[in-house]
Amino acid sequence: MDLSNITSAELEKLLAEKKKQEKEAYLAKKTDYESYRDSMVKQYTTEAECLNKKLAEFKGRVMNFMEEFGEKARQYGDVKGNSKGGYGLRDTNQNYYMVYEYNSRPEYDERVLLAETLIKEFLEEMVKKANIKTYNTINALMSRNNKGDFSPARISPLLKIKDNYDDPRWVRAMQLFEESSLIRSISNSVSFFKKDENGKDERISLSFPSI
Repeated sequence: MDLSNITSAELEKLLAEKKKQEKEAYLAKKTDYESYRDSMVKQYTTEAECLNKKLAEFKGRVMNFMEEFGEKARQYGDVKGNSKGGYGLRDTNQNYYMVYEYNSRPEYDERVLLAETLIKEFLEEMVKKANIKTYNTINALMSRNNKGDFSPARISPLLKIKDNYDDPRWVRAMQLFEESSLIRSISNSVSFFKKDENGKDERISLSFPSI
């Protein structure tokens, strides 16, 4: 382009027109990008929501079956009556396998606070001067974990020696520990397996990260 015959006003007009065209092209590209992004995000999120609802419904049916069949299996003798952690079911041909897992955590209710107070009073008045080693041992078993909770694994040794002392505070504290003990359900789940070509149980994954 020969610019010698173009005035500065005409050049500014051409430049403005060029900038306008570039801006329109950018906006069109931006609109196309955002439109595609928004439609696909909506599509896959909607599909995920539908799958989530189907999976929740499926989980409900499976859990009901495993709990109901578990009782039938216990009556039949296929599952131990004292089984607390779950059980597995395998078909006659050994090709399919379902595992019911029950996760729980032992803990204590609010009565454990009174038990703690009673034991500390008893230790300070009756044990500390008489036997410092026993005092330190029991105090160590009474210590809380990082979350501020008592550990059933530590309290259990205390309950084994509950008859060692007849002080009312000690006796009552042991009773409170036993009464306040409870099992809190954390989660329950069912895993599915199918025999692979090598005859090994292959998990049927229902989780993105494990696929």
